[in-house]
Amino acid sequence: AIVVDRDPRDMYIFTKTVLLSRGRFMPSEKVEDFITYYKTIREHNQYRQEHERCLYLRFEDLVYNYDESTKKIDDFLGVENKRRQTVFVPDLSKANTNLIKKFPEYQEDIRKIEQALPDYLFDFSAFPDAGSSGKMFFGKSPLNKKKK
Repeated sequence: AIVVDRDPRDMYIFTKTVLLSRGRFMPSEKVEDFITYYKTIREHNQYRQEHERCLYLRFEDLVYNYDESTKKIDDFLGVENKRRQTVFVPDLSKANTNLIKKFPEYQEDIRKIEQALPDYLFDFSAFPDAGSSGKMFFGKSPLNKKKK
């Protein structure tokens, strides 16, 4: 299994701005409920972190450290992906990261998440263009749009 997790700040904002309107549920009415939910799920999954048949990656590493992350996937699966950046294009997915830049109205909630969940945060400061442009998307990638 390959498990991909996300920075809690982006998960929170994505839930508030996209998922709830699409009928998806994740507690987010109060940021404290989201923090409890996020922390509880990750704490109960700790025993799986060391399993040889599970690879755990961060979505942000796939976006910002693409070559290193895809090498881990290749090594884990024992294959070489010859179709890099044809289905998942990191530059497109940047639009779904560091969402606080697009939604500054959640600044106070994000501050609480940063204080409560520091071990799960991605260091966006190392990437000056993190989430700074592009349109967020959900579901199918913009690459999959049918051409007329």
